[in-house]
Amino acid sequence: MDYELLVEHLSPRLMVLARHFRREHALCNEDDLYQEALIHLWGQWRSGVLAGKNDRYVLQGCAFHIRNYLRKKYDRKIGSLDELLAEREDFFPSRESLPEMRLLLDAIRSHLDTRENILLGLIADGYTTREAGQQIGVSHVMVTKIMKKIRAKTIAYAVTGTRRSLLV
Repeated sequence: MDYELLVEHLSPRLMVLARHFRREHALCNEDDLYQEALIHLWGQWRSGVLAGKNDRYVLQGCAFHIRNYLRKKYDRKIGSLDELLAEREDFFPSRESLPEMRLLLDAIRSHLDTRENILLGLIADGYTTREAGQQIGVSHVMVTKIMKKIRAKTIAYAVTGTRRSLLV
């Protein structure tokens, strides 16, 4: 099968894979994951590995590649905000914007309740969801729900800048 036809045939399912992994990793871009899958697919097709393989086999290989890519690129513990800023110089326009970012983070944290603030600190210190849950006495499922509320409040504050919209 020609590579273009293969991509045309598998593209919708590759986009679903990219969306699926995008939900699990907030730092990555859906289009980047799709491109990673295409790069993997190209390498496999070019080397002849895909000859005679069915769609399920090919998609599982792409999913494995994306999972491995994300593990290598994003799964690491960040010690502090300064460490993250040092690694991601391109994320912020300049070092001069750091005081404004700290003000924004302080403003967001002021709108979180005590448990949310404690949990955010634990996660920032590199605790896993299970470890953080043990520290504050809740299950890892509850930690995930609390983190979801923190994200919603952060997005609401970043978009509107008001506390009114934080009541989610």
